Amino acid sequence: MAALGQLSNACQTPHVVTAAQQGDLPSLARAIDQQRQSTGFTLASLKQLARAVAEREIAAASDEATHGNFEAPPVDGLRICADNLRTALTKRATRGDDTAFAAELSRVQSGASLSTAEFLARSKSPHGWARATAAEASTDASRWDYRHEALLDPDARVRHAALRSVQAAPAERDRESLVALLRAAPDPKSREDAARAIGLLGGDNSYRALVDAWPNAKTPLRLAIVNAFAQLATYQASGAERLRDIARSEPGIVGIAAAKSLVKGQGKYQESGYARISRALDSGSTDEQRLAISAADWSRPEQAERLVRLGLKRDDAVVQVSALERWLERGDHAWLATTLLRQISESISSEGILARSILSQKRDWSVATQLRQQLRYANAETRSDAARDLLRLGDYNSVARALADDAPSVRLRTACLVLSER
Repeated sequence: MAALGQLSNACQTPHVVTAAQQGDLPSLARAIDQQRQSTGFTLASLKQLARAVAEREIAAASDEATHGNFEAPPVDGLRICADNLRTALTKRATRGDDTAFAAELSRVQSGASLSTAEFLARSKSPHGWARATAAEASTDASRWDYRHEALLDPDARVRHAALRSVQAAPAERDRESLVALLRAAPDPKSREDAARAIGLLGGDNSYRALVDAWPNAKTPLRLAIVNAFAQLATYQASGAERLRDIARSEPGIVGIAAAKSLVKGQGKYQESGYARISRALDSGSTDEQRLAISAADWSRPEQAERLVRLGLKRDDAVVQVSALERWLERGDHAWLATTLLRQISESISSEGILARSILSQKRDWSVATQLRQQLRYANAETRSDAARDLLRLGDYNSVARALADDAPSVRLRTACLVLSER
């Protein structure tokens, strides 16, 4: 009888999961604290709780909750864990509103497919998220006719999805539409994504289109064009020479991004790239110096070491942390870099937050106390980052608290990260 009782208890839904499914946030927080103080959380029990939290958030998500802004419904962005939430997302997708189609888009982005009938229905829908789902699912050549239409859809969500499809499966037939978007798309992201797609197509036509767009481009688009010049098919069609010229003449992060592409390209202009990056570390802004440090290539240890040491000498603490992160990659410097990062991680400043995140990736438990305190910071994204970093450490009891956070974005992102953990 005792054995039967134990089996019955094992089959019962844990109280904390029931609280997540049926209770309010204070009830869930109390249930989490009770389990933390009793049995604690394993990864398996944390995943069970995360699933319950995520499924409830998905079921409760509504178009009204976005206050009329359907550019980012609550369920958008679940790509990394959509496969683990297939049933909940599929059920939510049956309700036929924008949030439902955003849920379906998350499933497609995670690898789910649309049948021919589903694809045709979505492609003709009046809902922007539905057409975006069809555009996302149009990488197969048999669906390129619709993708070609979707590139010029008046709804930016549809254009963005079609552009992702083009980047995943480029086709020459789309070149004219991509150039049109690069020149005159009504939103910046469509112009930037079109530039990258043109770079993937490559050749002299791509090179000329990108050069023509440069004079009137603002910084974000210029960065996208630099990325396009760096794509192999365009890099080999005079893109390398153009990147050299940009690195020499363009101020700020655009010039440094071009220089970084030259360093990565490892061609005849690599030294020009290193020269531009070194200048940035002498006098650039925080963002410029961090980008310069990220260009350090340990396959050329002398140049990389010089760049990192220059970063360590800067007065900007965030730049120093970025340099220490690169130093961690070298075994002969790892101990010193870890020691310095631990000192910085005790701060509540932005560099302290960055240092804790870097050390958590190394499973360094010295940052656990500060990360637990970070779960109480005012900024929701910072709290969410703390939960991510504690999950890296395997501090499941602390991560559980984030699943009862006041902000739905923190609860859902944390749940998604937990469900994706292996």
